[in-house]
Amino acid sequence: MTEITKKNIRHAFIYLTNACNYNCIHCYLDCGPRRKNELSTKEVLNVIEQLHNYGVNQINLDGGEPFLRRDIFKILERINSLGIQTSIVTNASLLNEEIMQRIRRFDVKLSFSLDGATSKTNAKIRRNPQAFLNTINFIKRALELGLEVKIWYVVNALNIDEVPFLIESLIKEGIEVEKIKLLCFFKCSKMGRAERFWDLLKVDKQRWIKHLEEVKKIQRRYSFVSFEPWVVPEKDANFYFKNYGWCNLRRRELCYISCTGDVTFCSLLFNYEPLGNIREKTFRDIWDSSEIWDLWEERSKEMQKKCQGCRYLPMCRGGCFANAFKHGRFCGRDLECSEGFIPLCTCFFFRREV
Repeated sequence: MTEITKKNIRHAFIYLTNACNYNCIHCYLDCGPRRKNELSTKEVLNVIEQLHNYGVNQINLDGGEPFLRRDIFKILERINSLGIQTSIVTNASLLNEEIMQRIRRFDVKLSFSLDGATSKTNAKIRRNPQAFLNTINFIKRALELGLEVKIWYVVNALNIDEVPFLIESLIKEGIEVEKIKLLCFFKCSKMGRAERFWDLLKVDKQRWIKHLEEVKKIQRRYSFVSFEPWVVPEKDANFYFKNYGWCNLRRRELCYISCTGDVTFCSLLFNYEPLGNIREKTFRDIWDSSEIWDLWEERSKEMQKKCQGCRYLPMCRGGCFANAFKHGRFCGRDLECSEGFIPLCTCFFFRREV
């Protein structure tokens, strides 16, 4: 038996497929058709075994839409047999009672994509008029079955004004919101399909700051609410940075594996140079030996020159690495940095201390 190591990776994300039966305008991976060279069942199971041997105790299955994989329950069975916690991100379109019962037996956590407090707004973004009601119904059913439920809401110009009303909308639809494990508001990223629709989706910084204040109000009442700060006003620096963990390039707590086997430390960097591919090297060799980890020290030195004199540099360390890595080259400072605002890592989520 392979010796199991104890590393500091908290979660491994496996993007099982690029296939998706929705056509959401904000999709940062431009999902839709299946890739020709996606990992086979045997390869996925092998990756899971490698992650287990590396000490990973939680695997998140993502896509595309994971339930479009015919082998999804074979994958879940292997993960479950290894005692690894599992979550699946889904648009809920393929769920039914039989699938829900099978999920329950594997004790799978479900993360639902919901992008509006109303059916009309959700349909504009996800481009499916049935998406809202279908997702609501299966959130409700998952909670009834005692499953752990998370909700992902990608904030953009089309739905930002509905953020303050989302929980009230869920309650109106009959959902017992106190049972929700996590409701997270993400910032829409200018990547993939979203880049083509950016004029519709982009949110200016002043509007974003107002959004942050609205979410903080929601958090005072609902402790399960979390949000991605993206950029914060200088006046609130101490509030946001008190629990800031910086980029995963430094922490190495999260790993992402694409449907074609590329391994990276940030999902926003799938379109750039990966750490390696699991078809060519073992996960251990990729994660432990990649030269990209040295970029944290290199970047820190470069920031000392580029941001010399900025009093917030010790806190932000240059902001989001993905936002600083554009057009195939490393630019150093987060391109979102501007007068009066401080950029943060896009993998950092702010939770209220309970």
